[in-house]
Amino acid sequence: MKKTVQIMGPVWVNKGDRLMIAALQQELGEDYYLPLPVWLNTPASKMWSFRNISLMLLQQAKRSYQCAKHGKAEIILDCSGYQYGDPWSEIGKVLSMRLLMYQQFRAKGGRIIMMPMALGPFSKRTVASTAAGIFQLADLVFARDKVSYQHALDVGCPSSRLELAPDYSNAAAPIMPEAPELWANRVCIVPSTRMMDKTPEKTHSVYLDTLRSCIRQVRAHDLEPVLLVHQSEDLLLAQQLSASIEGGVMVVDPSPKEAKGIIASSRALIGSRFHALISALSQGTPAIGTGWTHKYQAIFAEYGCEEYLINRFESGPELEAQIARVLSGDSREALINTLKVNAEQQLTRTHEMFAKLKHCLNASA
Repeated sequence: MKKTVQIMGPVWVNKGDRLMIAALQQELGEDYYLPLPVWLNTPASKMWSFRNISLMLLQQAKRSYQCAKHGKAEIILDCSGYQYGDPWSEIGKVLSMRLLMYQQFRAKGGRIIMMPMALGPFSKRTVASTAAGIFQLADLVFARDKVSYQHALDVGCPSSRLELAPDYSNAAAPIMPEAPELWANRVCIVPSTRMMDKTPEKTHSVYLDTLRSCIRQVRAHDLEPVLLVHQSEDLLLAQQLSASIEGGVMVVDPSPKEAKGIIASSRALIGSRFHALISALSQGTPAIGTGWTHKYQAIFAEYGCEEYLINRFESGPELEAQIARVLSGDSREALINTLKVNAEQQLTRTHEMFAKLKHCLNASA
């Protein structure tokens, strides 16, 4: 019988989380039984809704049936993405409940592995204590980047169990569009509500104007902008943006793997969702990004294109020059070559992470 491995913590409405799960199923599905993940059905910031709790109870019933048939989980893979850190203090109760569950799971002989995720900072006491408790229970903790690695150390994660590894959604196979040639002259614009509720006033007050400027500049290059929704809570934002632009902008809301295929086929991407940016950079699609936490700086550094992360929203000429470089000319070709080289290196690191993961999964408790 295959060893049962339970996935904990992803968010259903987040395409990036679902790409991570797709990568896990792709890499582990033949050798391990992976029952229904413990999904948050709404964004983590909206955990305490009647609908979400009802859906999670339904998941629990389905999962209990699966485990009764295939055997109880011996190992938990925490695939939270980014839930441990000060920006998510509002879900502290959820994580406190998770800590209690993990303590009970370990007491029964289970093992816990924290999959590659962004971590920290941990300046808030309750956030820090909960994270520290979970990290100390884990057999292995993967941090996505050096800043997250240091935050984990600072809060008490044992260095002997802490590893650096990239986000593994780069391993998920895309579903390519039926007519990829239609996307060759399209530029994906990926908005994010996080740029509105997790950034200082001086940033979120100009964010939408910045995206409108990007859309106009794409059109000035005789290319078609397309608003691609990478998390369901961004749909309204995309629709509002479209309505505010003369002539409107096409809005698409594909499945996670279809989104990755669309991004691979597109001329470029300008976006604010972490996994949309990874889908671009890891497939050699030039990208310009905005971000609200250290994980964005880390990913652009890993792919050798730090200069394409927007830091000064008020700098119109600078942004225009960035867009021009990713859309045409020798600079675009040089960037694509850089991305392809670094994408191979990051995929190699992902395969190395999966090798370490499988070794840990196969080890005796």
